[in-house]
Amino acid sequence: MSPKSKILITTLLITSGAVLYILYKKFDPSDSVYAPKCISYTTFNIICPGCGVQRAAHSILNGEIMKGIYFNPLIVLSIPYVLLLMLMELFKFKYKLPKLYITLYGEKSIWIVLVILVLYTLLRNIFQF
Repeated sequence: MSPKSKILITTLLITSGAVLYILYKKFDPSDSVYAPKCISYTTFNIICPGCGVQRAAHSILNGEIMKGIYFNPLIVLSIPYVLLLMLMELFKFKYKLPKLYITLYGEKSIWIVLVILVLYTLLRNIFQF
């Protein structure tokens, strides 16, 4: 990838992130007609693993961590995991710490995350939390 492409992609990512940050900090998705609704919930009345993510993001960005956990505990608890992956990619730690990278983001980890998502979805729909 050329240096110009990297700069363009980085600029787009930072700009998109800043816009999303401002929107989710300022506007409550519960009250906004512009916030997208969950297709699986509106169509099939099935709560997907992502239901509540927008409300959780709004709550967390406004310092209401417990409220964010209430809306979607899995997303809130996965933030450190995702941030660690981003840091490992950004600073090339996957080459400096390959065992840690494989442990956290290898094939077994992908299966574990998939199982967690399926169980979370099933439990969330059975107990309606």
